[in-house]
Amino acid sequence: GGELTADAGIFFKESVTLHNVFEQSPYDFFQFIFGLNDSPEFINKYLDSTMHWNGGQRFLPNDSRHVIRINALLMFISQGEVIIHFMFFSFASFIGGFDLFQWLKKKSNIPPFLLLTILTLAPSLAFWSSSIIKEPLMILGLSLFIRGVFDEISITRKTWRIIIGGILTIAFKPYVFI
Repeated sequence: GGELTADAGIFFKESVTLHNVFEQSPYDFFQFIFGLNDSPEFINKYLDSTMHWNGGQRFLPNDSRHVIRINALLMFISQGEVIIHFMFFSFASFIGGFDLFQWLKKKSNIPPFLLLTILTLAPSLAFWSSSIIKEPLMILGLSLFIRGVFDEISITRKTWRIIIGGILTIAFKPYVFI
């Protein structure tokens, strides 16, 4: 029907709610962005209507909040146009897939064109990397991390990949990192 549904729709709507906090109080907005105030009173003041942000106490960190944060920050550029968010998340997963391709190309005997075709057409990878949900940024993080740890590249290129990849993977899907 031309509308976002399920998690992607909820993440987007909640990011609009979070972005609107900036208009009321930039200071409070940045407290949400940097996770500086997790008190229920503070959260309920602005985000009482949210489901993914205001999901109560959990054993694992609430990785949904990171997607909402990213989308709320993207609102400054996109002005609420969903296509900008899709482009950002799709580009992130594309970069991750490309980094994974670069590593696999060196480590396998599969011809590069066939390997690229497999990575491009893999149904689960294409499905999970094509929306404004956690997975595109997790794919980017995991691919960067894998290449940083296992590829024979310079120490500088290894280091930033391991750091950024580890942070992204832990932030968006901590159990995948484990």
